[in-house]
Amino acid sequence: MHHRLSLALFVSTLAGFAQVNTASLTGLVKDPSDAVVSGAKVTARNVSTGAERGTESNGDGYYSLPNLPVGAWEISVEKTGFEKAISNVTLDAAEHGRQDFVLPVGAVTAIANVEASAPLLSTEDASVGTVVENKYVTEYP
Repeated sequence: MHHRLSLALFVSTLAGFAQVNTASLTGLVKDPSDAVVSGAKVTARNVSTGAERGTESNGDGYYSLPNLPVGAWEISVEKTGFEKAISNVTLDAAEHGRQDFVLPVGAVTAIANVEASAPLLSTEDASVGTVVENKYVTEYP
């Protein structure tokens, strides 16, 4: 009986890992003088599917994109009077990534590339996440 209980707990733990297939991304949008930029349009485009999610930076310059499917994303930020900024990030399961942007003042048609990736360490909370490979989930009974 004890063996069956242990196996049931193990399988339910693996099922819990398998259900976490999203991540989140937050960040701060500023101008070159270190002032926050509110109302900036933030768009996340999934590199492999082309699916897009959008939001705007709030009055404090922060944006939040919760429940993004794991994978590679192109993040663009734009606002009238500033150059468009673009960054590429890769998000893993249960990751709480952060990508800040500095929008250079200029024409809307100009694009500034941000060469940084979302940190693997979650700076937004004290959670610790891990990626469980599919083979481990499928190979165990």
